[in-house]
Amino acid sequence: MPRKPTRKTLKANLDREFSKVVRKLGECERCGNTETLQCAHFISRANLQIRWDKDNANCFCAGCHFWSHQRPDGFVEFMQQKLGEKRYKALRERSMGAGYLDLPMMLKELKNE
Repeated sequence: MPRKPTRKTLKANLDREFSKVVRKLGECERCGNTETLQCAHFISRANLQIRWDKDNANCFCAGCHFWSHQRPDGFVEFMQQKLGEKRYKALRERSMGAGYLDLPMMLKELKNE
């Protein structure tokens, strides 16, 4: 009988699948570059409530991902413009929430995208 995956394994698999979904965009959302694409989180990945939330992720090239860490004020402004005030505020509220995360179900859903 197969062993149930650990939470650590589920999180790693979710990260991998989520990154693929985000990078499917095919170009940097900030500059349009198509090379060195990465999944860049707005609110830290440590926040599991929104770690795999598409509103919290951007498809950035390596340079723009670096920019997001060096210029957090500019990144906030970018996210407010990208999401609009209502979605931006909702993302912030979701980031403060708590509750059960069904990691296996989340992984299944991501694999179907």
